[in-house]
Amino acid sequence: MQREAQALVEKGKELYLNNDDKQAVDAFEQAIKLSPDFAEAHFRLGLAFNALERKPEADESLKKSIALYKKTVEADSKDADALFNMGVAYTLLHLDEEAARSFRQVTRLRPDEEEAFFQFGKAETRLAHYDEAATAFQKALELDPDDTRVNDALDDAREGVKRIKEGKKHAEDQLKKQQANANANGNVNTNSNSRPAKRNPSKPW
Repeated sequence: MQREAQALVEKGKELYLNNDDKQAVDAFEQAIKLSPDFAEAHFRLGLAFNALERKPEADESLKKSIALYKKTVEADSKDADALFNMGVAYTLLHLDEEAARSFRQVTRLRPDEEEAFFQFGKAETRLAHYDEAATAFQKALELDPDDTRVNDALDDAREGVKRIKEGKKHAEDQLKKQQANANANGNVNTNSNSRPAKRNPSKPW
């Protein structure tokens, strides 16, 4: 059963890569009928549904794959393929913190895998963690200097770092101005309070 299910998944992957997404869905669904707890079949089915813009079905399949992959990782914490696919599934579900966590684990298990660093950097960028993203992209670029995606992503991350620094400086400048104004107002109030009150001649002290 498992061997037949694996063969169907391989067939579905080929169809998916050739943009024959409807036929790919059929192959993955057949694989799941043979092996209901086959994590990769659910994952690939989610990708195919996503390509067909069938979001409810895609989300359901991706969530199912994550639940199954978690069991795989519990049994073997060094299963980088499971962790990577979980990261992709989390990304498509817009769960960026979980995606970043999964991809970070893959980079530790496979320090020579450029795609893992790229995806990790993308997840950190979506979280506005630009320093971490830039570091990940720099590593990816070291592994594959010809990947233009990484060059563009690294530029975006560095621009994000710059914006964050400029924003912090602006906030600090504004705070200093507010404090200076508060101190100035405090001095004015102190001076006005320290002036002796004028005596009303008709009222004794």
